[in-house]
Amino acid sequence: MFNYEYFLINETYLCLNEALVKYSDNFIERLKEIKSSVATFLLEIIDTDSDIRQNFIDTTDTDDKISFMDQKKIDLYTTIGFKERGKDIDQFSDKQRSVIKIGRLVKSLDILFEKDFKDSDIEDFVNEFKSINTECERCGGAGKVKCPECTGIFKTDIKIP
Repeated sequence: MFNYEYFLINETYLCLNEALVKYSDNFIERLKEIKSSVATFLLEIIDTDSDIRQNFIDTTDTDDKISFMDQKKIDLYTTIGFKERGKDIDQFSDKQRSVIKIGRLVKSLDILFEKDFKDSDIEDFVNEFKSINTECERCGGAGKVKCPECTGIFKTDIKIP
């Protein structure tokens, strides 16, 4: 009887095991710049109730990787109640986030939502995702081709002969 309420709540979460798909603002902005059916699909499933394993998806410093929190961990945080323990968690800045390549995420969501994208569609999306320029080499400003702050060249635009 000691943790009976915790047991009931935990069992309820395990039975439901569903969550709303959440992305960071940075990830959403990056998806909006890509014109492909995969990017459109990823934007359409925001706030969709599903049996997702990777959630609270965000960009990383590496151009072809994203970070996420495991949904089981989020369910546990919700069950325990971080407010009670004096912690208010921000899912996008938690240090226990995992990192995977964007292509693996797309393939897992493709299977989960039964979209059946071709491998070539996913590969084109990943290449476009990686090619988006996000940071100026000189001042760190944001933009597409040249930095509006100092007209510097973006890191991903530098070609080594």
